[in-house]
Amino acid sequence: MQTLAALAELYPACFVADKSRPHRPLKRGIHRDLTDRGILRPEECPLVFRLYTMRRQYQKALAAGGPRVDLDGNMDGEVTAEEIENARRVMVRINAQMKERQRAAREQGAPKAPPSEAPRRLGLSDLQRAAIERRNGGAP
Repeated sequence: MQTLAALAELYPACFVADKSRPHRPLKRGIHRDLTDRGILRPEECPLVFRLYTMRRQYQKALAAGGPRVDLDGNMDGEVTAEEIENARRVMVRINAQMKERQRAAREQGAPKAPPSEAPRRLGLSDLQRAAIERRNGGAP
């Protein structure tokens, strides 16, 4: 999502664009900071933050506990024990979904790669044949 990439560019100490990289728990109410600064409209916040906070790496950060960060990367609050337990339950569900997708992909077989547009590399026999054709004036 472009909005998440833009947030990561504006606030790199807080947001991460690449969903596979480590995340940090966000300050509670950080959406209000973004709307107060005119970065997001209030109606955009639920979708943007749902997409961000349901990332595996974000849930992993919550499950580990520790400090939350504001837009500048400063500590602002802590992850509670209840939030840690909830994140651990979410991680179990996310991991199960990932395993199911991997299993389904294995059962369906690897997707076939589209035919290559690159020219075929010539082998030794191809080069020898071309040399003979050149010597014979184009006849094999």
